[in-house]
Amino acid sequence: MRHIKLPQLLIEVDNELQFTRHFLPPAQSQSRPVDEICAIIAAVMALGFHVGPDTMAQLTPGITYRQIKRITDWQLTEETQRSALALVVNAIANLDTTKTWGEGKTSASDGQRFAFSSQVLQQTYSHKFRDFALEFYSFVADNYAPFYSVVSTVAQICRQTWTTFVLTAPFTNSPVISITPSDLCTETPVK
Repeated sequence: MRHIKLPQLLIEVDNELQFTRHFLPPAQSQSRPVDEICAIIAAVMALGFHVGPDTMAQLTPGITYRQIKRITDWQLTEETQRSALALVVNAIANLDTTKTWGEGKTSASDGQRFAFSSQVLQQTYSHKFRDFALEFYSFVADNYAPFYSVVSTVAQICRQTWTTFVLTAPFTNSPVISITPSDLCTETPVK
């Protein structure tokens, strides 16, 4: 197995799939300027590592805080991230290796609860644990391709039951792989 650093891997994947095109402004989407692609990859890494634009700018020579902040604020929207993720997930689903694990036709999902004492809108209160926390729900296909993730909010829980939310959320937000609700395995809390 070869050893590769993450930035180089992301560049290789982008050269193959051009997932960064979803983060480019329309005027640059055809030309794909190298400096903008590098800045986008740095912004994606800053977001993924939770280090923020300032720290990432200090770690990446030639890429400024302003560039990363502009990309994070204006180009890494929920819609563009879902589009880029769809491209990557579909590429994963077409790899021979992943077909060994499954066809990408079924999925499993589960929630994670992270204690978070600060007051924010996305936190929920658990009477069982008597604490506030952030709750995330993630969906992974049987070929190990993650295709949807969401932060649960009190508004979502009040508006509909967890079961209804979990069974409909990935399908009402433009599914990226062909999974039907009957193929979805999930575990939901009892309220």
